[in-house]
Amino acid sequence: MDNTLYEKVVGCLMYLTTTRPYLMFMVNLISIYMSSPTELHIQAVKRVLRYLRGTINFEVFYKMRGNKDLLVYMNNDYTRD
Repeated sequence: MDNTLYEKVVGCLMYLTTTRPYLMFMVNLISIYMSSPTELHIQAVKRVLRYLRGTINFEVFYKMRGNKDLLVYMNNDYTRD
């Protein structure tokens, strides 16, 4: 993958963080290496894209009007004792 394609994909992922803010950390990490990505960085981008393909129906939906309560669903492996 050349730098231009890597930059375009990372730019698209940055835009996507408006509806998927939980991706911000990973996108920030991979954007650091936009000037000279290695195979490891390209694999990280591919991993994010595979995750997105598997979670295509997950999103944040903002309403102009309606209930002001925030309802959050999370999918993680962390359990609190």
